Amino acid sequence: MAAQAVAPRLGTGMTVTTPTTTTARSEVMSELEPRRLCDYIVDKSDRGRNRLWMITWLGVGAVLRSGVGGTLLRCSLLRAFGARVGAGCDIHRSFRVHFPWKLGLDDGVRIDRDVWIINPEPVSIGAECTLGRRTVICSGGHDHRSPTFTRTSESVVISDRCHLGNGVTVLKGVVLQPGTHVPAGAVIIPAISAKSRRTAPGGRP
Repeated sequence: MAAQAVAPRLGTGMTVTTPTTTTARSEVMSELEPRRLCDYIVDKSDRGRNRLWMITWLGVGAVLRSGVGGTLLRCSLLRAFGARVGAGCDIHRSFRVHFPWKLGLDDGVRIDRDVWIINPEPVSIGAECTLGRRTVICSGGHDHRSPTFTRTSESVVISDRCHLGNGVTVLKGVVLQPGTHVPAGAVIIPAISAKSRRTAPGGRP
């Protein structure tokens, strides 16, 4: 497999890497069995709420993004749907979260424009954290080696006083240490073992 340039670690257990060529990606795909996505069964058992609750949240989410009532109303609605939202949080009206009952925001969290949290597993964000514009946090995922695209989701923890720059992506299983600064455009994944195939573009200052 083509060599990879590895950037400095961002907190314990995380590495940002950059593939040097597209050869690395093509070699990985050539080793996989043909996917049978028609055999993939969507597991809905872990969503944490029933279908009616989910449909209701879709409607309420539209209200959140309308800007009606400001950040205080947004925080209240998130709490009403099971989110843990601390005091003094500032949430932009464009914020999207799939399952608020699997979201925890500690005191003083700042969420900028177009932040999106995809959380089939819990996502926890510590006190005084800042999520820059277009940040994406995703605790879901699939095994790319599985012919049926088996789901492999893991929770995400962002500790206190972390700053995520614009356009950052945080993927499943990440635990950011307190005070971590993530540069704009970075993709953060758990520590990569010697045999891992996972790669991600490095951060851009």
